[in-house]
This record gives sequence, structure tokens and C-alpha cells, in this order.
Amino acid sequence: KVAFDVGIGAYYQSPMAYASLAVQHLTAPDIEMASGLAYKVRPTMVIAAGRLLAKDVNVRSLEPRFELRTDFSTMQLEMTLNVNIRQRVWFGSGVRLQDAIPISLGVHFKNGLDIAYTYDINISKLRRYSSGSHDVAVRYSFDLRRDKPKTTYKSVRIL
Repeated sequence: KVAFDVGIGAYYQSPMAYASLAVQHLTAPDIEMASGLAYKVRPTMVIAAGRLLAKDVNVRSLEPRFELRTDFSTMQLEMTLNVNIRQRVWFGSGVRLQDAIPISLGVHFKNGLDIAYTYDINISKLRRYSSGSHDVAVRYSFDLRRDKPKTTYKSVRIL
């Protein structure tokens, strides 16, 4: 069964820090599984922030990051530390409290495209049934600032 779902978010970035706020599953859709079981997806708020720590950001930098996720009845905190190399490749690890240890690797392309891979090592009770999970993410970013075109006027009256 197909369910309609909507999310909304905002992201702010400066040269050395970033922050975001998003709400996922605003419509709280009901998902019906092939087995006949139904599941109600709860709205989830995600707050994230990070900062670059480096003497020379163009060579290497450390990026501590935190993410707080809540469905307004439970909360989950994730803290990670990534190493950025020449603003092109990054790798890192962290901990998602009472859940998993993510290990990540990613590439930033100059055209605004990012590709990342993460493997989550389960540390919760699920580790009895699953050794972990794989996640591949693709993101495209574009600049909303637009430079005004230089306007020139030519007139035969002004010589």
C-alpha cells in the first residue's frame, strides 16, 4: 500500500558551522505491510548541529556533530566525529546511544553532489538478530544566492 507522507526542514550553514531542524512524517501515515500488519508512522523532529575545528580547513579538519531525534515520546542522541580531508573526502565514527555505532565514509564533489556510505554496528538488543545495517546517501546542494547581472546602458546622447 502506498501512503502519502510529508516532511519539512531548514538548514543553515556558515563557513565553520551548521545547524538544521526538520520534522518528518507530518501526515503520520498508516503503513500496511504485505503480511496484513499495520503500522502508524509517528511525526519525528530532528535537530542537528556541527562545527569545523581546524587550523587549515583546506587541508584537514575535525567535525564534531550531534543529532537529537524525537517522536515526542522518546528521544535518541547521536554524536559523531568526522575527519575532513581537503574538503573532498571525509570519514568518521560515533555513537547513537543505546542503538548503534555508525562508521561513515563520504565524498564531496565540486558540483554540489555528495555521496556517503555508513555501516551501523548494532549495540542494542537487535544485535542478536542483525549484525548491522548499510546506508547509502546521495545529496545535491545548490546555492540560492544569485548575483545581479551587470547592467549597462548605451545611448547616443551620452558620448
